[in-house]
Amino acid sequence: MKSLKIIASIFIMSCLTTNMYAQEENQTNEQPESSDDIAEKLNNPTAAIGSLTGLIDFKTFDGDLPMAGEQTAWSFTFQPSLPKPLKNGKNLLFRPAIPILLKQPVYNGTNFENAGVNLGDIGFDLAIGSTSDKGILFLAGLVGSIPTATSSDLRGQWAFGPEIMIGKLSKKYIVGALISQKWDVESGPEKTSVLGGQYFMFFPIGKGRTLGAAPNYSYNWVSKQFTFPLGVGYSSVTKFGNMPFKYGFQVHYYVAKSDLFAPQWQFRIQLTPVINLPWK
Repeated sequence: MKSLKIIASIFIMSCLTTNMYAQEENQTNEQPESSDDIAEKLNNPTAAIGSLTGLIDFKTFDGDLPMAGEQTAWSFTFQPSLPKPLKNGKNLLFRPAIPILLKQPVYNGTNFENAGVNLGDIGFDLAIGSTSDKGILFLAGLVGSIPTATSSDLRGQWAFGPEIMIGKLSKKYIVGALISQKWDVESGPEKTSVLGGQYFMFFPIGKGRTLGAAPNYSYNWVSKQFTFPLGVGYSSVTKFGNMPFKYGFQVHYYVAKSDLFAPQWQFRIQLTPVINLPWK
């Protein structure tokens, strides 16, 4: 019940902040950005645009464990983005990801149990990025995860490492890939060494609409397990009065995954109010 109240508070905060964007925009004489311009910035990981993204994910599973194919999971992730433009033309980017696990199967050695509603481990990245005059996207910084999960069965370790991203932006597409490496910073029998990242492909089709997806992939050096999904999706930017708002969905199918137990399909709904940056 407490986690559900957190979710409600997140949505209320998003609506209030988006309304603040509209009021501030009305008080200026600047020409409002078009839906296409806003969509391009939201699809560009290096752009200086504020947003409060909410991700609703539903997953189905497969594997060799008993009843693995009958398991499902629900989660909600709040991912705000409040970049800071720098004097050298680059942007300082900080993006935490705060997951609330509404339903998560856990194998106890005999069968699966539902872990219930829990806060998951919080992830984040802190980086500096820019887009060149020729449309080259570049980003470099730090990625990390914090063991904040309220269930010990779902809690990982403190882990940090470098990240780098390169991509290309044009009027017809935005494509690129991010790669990171995280190591644990704790002593103990369990070790964390994960090569991870995200590839993204977005193709604007006009009126703030985009085809494309941005799935996450990983390779665990400890378990020697590679996880890789293929993704498709659609999104659109609209305005309620002067309030920019992005909504969309993605479908991911995991072509590489653990044989024992792993996601097979992932269905994602994205809701993103666009907010005004107070320091811009």
